[in-house]
Amino acid sequence: MTYNPGVPTGSIPLNQDYLNLQNNFTAADDIFGVNHIKFSNATAQKGYHTAIALVPQSPIPPAIVGYGQLYCRTLNDLYSTDQTLYYKTGGDLVTQLTRNFQPDASSNQGYTFLPGGLVFQWGFVNGTKQADLHFDPGDNGIVTFNVSNINFASTCFAVWAQPMYTSTGVPASTSASIIAIDRGFTNTAFSWKIVGSGGSYTRFFWFAIGR
Repeated sequence: MTYNPGVPTGSIPLNQDYLNLQNNFTAADDIFGVNHIKFSNATAQKGYHTAIALVPQSPIPPAIVGYGQLYCRTLNDLYSTDQTLYYKTGGDLVTQLTRNFQPDASSNQGYTFLPGGLVFQWGFVNGTKQADLHFDPGDNGIVTFNVSNINFASTCFAVWAQPMYTSTGVPASTSASIIAIDRGFTNTAFSWKIVGSGGSYTRFFWFAIGR
């Protein structure tokens, strides 16, 4: 049903214009019912939101002193082109709330993002030597982010690694195994190397932060 502006007209008696008024009330109820529970619904939730649909903004809305604004933009954030959510304060401070990828936090390798645009990802590397699949000193390799996770869209800021030993292979106190980030890192990969004693260690976990 279409909403007709200018009703009542003021020039037609209400006893003749009432059908147009009824049609407009029905149309207003139908229109409000998009992403809301209709006014005509008999439940206590009538008028509640069922979803919020945001029209992408271009240009960016100006700040309104004393008020916050939630809006979206269609943006290529170097992951994909999609609708990205933002919050703007009355002081014109803008925080990006989403990135254009689906976080994966289902296991001990995955990735996610924080408001502001930072991206976190994590994973692990297993040893390969002998029956217990441990590391030997000097073992090295490359972790390529997009093999199990995703590449950073532009920059990797830092990478950390933590070795893990088995209950049957507790390392001696004088023996230290260090997972060195070897030759640096990029937004797509990092190199690693076992420095020191590696025989007690069967896996190391890594964590990386970037954008």
